This record gives sequence, C-alpha cells and structure tokens, in this order.
Amino acid sequence: MKSKVLKIFKVSGMRQIITLGTGVLMAQIITILTQPVITRIYSPSEIGLLAIVISTVTMLVPVVTMQYHLAIVSARKNSSANSIIILCGLILILMSIILIPLLISYNRFFPTTFSLIGNWFFIIIPLVFLGGLRNILDSYNNRFEQYKLMSKVTFRKSIVLNFSKILTGLFGLGYIGLIMSQVLSEITGIKSQSRFLRSNIKNFKNIDILEVKKVAIDFKVQPFFSLPGVFATSFSFMILPILIGELFSITETGYFHMGIILLTLPLTLISSNVAKVFFKKATFEKNEKGNFYNTFKSYLTILSLLSLIGFVFLWFTVEDLFALFLGSEWMISGEYVKILIPMFAIRFITTSMMHGFIISGKQLLKLMLQLLFVVSAICIYFISSNMNLPIEIFLKLINDIYLIIYVILLFVLYKTSKKS
Repeated sequence: MKSKVLKIFKVSGMRQIITLGTGVLMAQIITILTQPVITRIYSPSEIGLLAIVISTVTMLVPVVTMQYHLAIVSARKNSSANSIIILCGLILILMSIILIPLLISYNRFFPTTFSLIGNWFFIIIPLVFLGGLRNILDSYNNRFEQYKLMSKVTFRKSIVLNFSKILTGLFGLGYIGLIMSQVLSEITGIKSQSRFLRSNIKNFKNIDILEVKKVAIDFKVQPFFSLPGVFATSFSFMILPILIGELFSITETGYFHMGIILLTLPLTLISSNVAKVFFKKATFEKNEKGNFYNTFKSYLTILSLLSLIGFVFLWFTVEDLFALFLGSEWMISGEYVKILIPMFAIRFITTSMMHGFIISGKQLLKLMLQLLFVVSAICIYFISSNMNLPIEIFLKLINDIYLIIYVILLFVLYKTSKKS
C-alpha cells in the first residue's frame, strides 16, 4: 500500500505541485485576510462593476495568443519553443488592436453594464494585453520548470492586488481604485515572471521569420480547435456576472462575484497548478508509452479525494463563513455559493486534466463538448429573462446543466487517456 501511494506521488509530480501551491497558498492567505477589510470599504455594486471588467478580460485573454502559448510547453525542441514565443508576441499585438472596435460594439449587447462603467471600460485593452503576456511567460517558465519563480510571482501579485485595493479604498476611489489595483498587480507579475526569459534573451536574437511561420503551421490545431474550446469554457463562466447584471442588478453581480472569488480558492490553489504539472507529465508519458492513462489515473485519485474533503466542508460552513468574515450583509454570497458547490466539485477535478484533450489530439471533440456550455448559458439566460425567474433558480439551472457537461468531459478524458 505504501509503495502504491509513493508511486502515485511520484507519477503525479507532487513535488512540483507543492512548490507551485506554496506560493498560491500564501497568496490566498493574503486574499482571505484582506477580504473582510475590502468588503467593508467597497459596496457590493462597486465590486460588481469590477466583476464586469474582470469577467470580460478573462473571456478575452485566451483569444489574444490564439492558444499558441500552450505549444511552448509541448514543443519538442527549445528552438521551436522560442519561435512560438515570437509568434505569440506578434499575435498578441495584433489581437489587442483588433479589440478596440469590438469593445466599442459591446455597448449594443450590454448597454446597462457599459453605461455604469463608462470610459473606464476600455482599461480592458491593456489588461487583456498583460494577461496574454502573462500566459506566454507562464508557459515558458513551465517548460523549464521554473516553479519557484512562478510561485513567488503569484504571492507578489496577491500582495500588490489586495493591499492596493485597501489603499485606494481608503482614499475613496471606488470601483476605479479596484480597477487600477488590477492593472498594478498585472504589471508587477509581468516584471517578476519575465526574469527567466530575460536571462535567456540571447536565444531569441537569431530566430528566422520562416521558422516562426513553420511553427504557426505545425501547431495550427491550437487556434482552430483549442482556442474555440477554451473560449467556450471561459465564456460560459465569465459571462455569468454580466448576465446577472442585465437580468437582476449590479449589486447582485457584486454578491455573486465575491462568492465566486472565495469558491474558486481551491481551484486557484490546487487545480490550476495541478493542470500545469499534469500537462507536462502526461505529455512525457504519451511520448514514451503512447498513452497517458497512468498519469490520468493518479491525478483522478488525488483530485477526487481533495474535492470530496474540500467541497463537503464548504457545503456545511459556507454561509456562516461569509457572514463571519465578510459581514452579515455578505451572507447572500454564501447562499449563491452553496447552490453552485456540486458543479464546482466536479469542475475542480475535470479542469485540472483538460489538457489531456490536447495531448491525445482530441481538440475537436473537446470543442464540441465545450460548446454545450455556451448553448446552455444562452438558453438559461433567455429562459430566466422570459419567465422572470429569481436569481436562485437561475443559478440552480447553471449548476445542474454545467455539472452534467463536466461529468461527460471527465468520462471522455478517461477514454482518450487509454488510447495510443
């Protein structure tokens, strides 16, 4: 039994996960400690306006590198990885420019939220650019296993983000202060995370444009299959605060956003870091054995156990925790969280291993399944709008339908992991 546990520990790359998780854990401790102050400085509506900006940025960030940044990790040669970085940089600049007319047209679709934020809405453009740059650097550091650096960056960003929110709040800057804190945090992260790449800048001086074109063709599966799928998943969740703002109120958006911030702590702490190491480990096993079933099985065991323990605890305590730490007004956020816990428990497991679709070359299948999220979100929005459903029923529908889709995705991942 002991040897089996040690084998799972080794295969799963738990040492790397712990290294990454340490920085994230410290970052989340800062977040937890500062949230009671932030929720007493800012109103739910101000946090709701921030949620609209963050949600839009999060939807767009996967698009601006067309998912080519993931190929930095999986490229067989370092020279190819360097060429992909140049490609990502060129795409990032072009896509950031294209965003300008797209954001102008946003007003047509969501006039309520756009009018509340005003011209500050266009801060989304630099935030999206910085987010794309962050993804490029993150993949580069992951390729060369710079996990200590990545861990430190996460911690530093959290300090800057949360304490600048408190500082700007004390000066009465409202939601503008919240937005500027987000920008400052991203800039801090980019400066730190680029350190390893800057130390190897000489490797990029002699890259031929023909090689850049070659890797764009070699990894064309990323924009054609991986990108739509990632965007579909991101859209299905990040559109929720915007839909809540349109269906109900910006105050309800604030309650929902705060709930999601704290509900996704386990996802940020474990799932995102597990995904990075899983991607590398599973890619290695696929190259060596022709499948990645052993890696998948090890991760499924660990993640299922963590999900069961963490989310069962949340189910029984979440409302009281919100009231205790954030103030009695924020118990509403706890109520919203409790509705979504079953779905997030399955999401926690599935999203950690979603890169398995890239490894197995099943991006088209992944895309078709992920589009179900988009269709579901749109259908639930129109049903809620036409029937004047309360927000609790809206969230219950989201929970039930999304949960079913995640179970399907997990089952398909299991099947594809066994195929050569």
